[in-house]
Amino acid sequence: PRGLAASAPPPNFNLAFCWGQELSGGMRHCAQVVPRKAGPAFRERFCSECRARGVIVSASRLRVVCGRAPTNQHTGGIWNEGSDNGWPQHRVVNQVCSSTGPPLVILREET
Repeated sequence: PRGLAASAPPPNFNLAFCWGQELSGGMRHCAQVVPRKAGPAFRERFCSECRARGVIVSASRLRVVCGRAPTNQHTGGIWNEGSDNGWPQHRVVNQVCSSTGPPLVILREET
């Protein structure tokens, strides 16, 4: 029998970049992520390092939303395209029912 060495994922899996690397503005150098299922949950789009240690985002790209927050588009990508309400490319975080504190918007580019 062969050893139990790690092997490449089967060809039907799509390797994806870690969203922590993208949200950090490229400050992290993460391993690729193998989605566990189609349409993975938000948390499954992060490498094990980002899940364990968190992600640092520059304050110049972070907005605290008071009032009505934009919503995430469900297109499969990390960034929401610019919208009619004036937001540039962004990702809304801390917006689910179990979240504490106000919603946060991470901008793709510094403003």
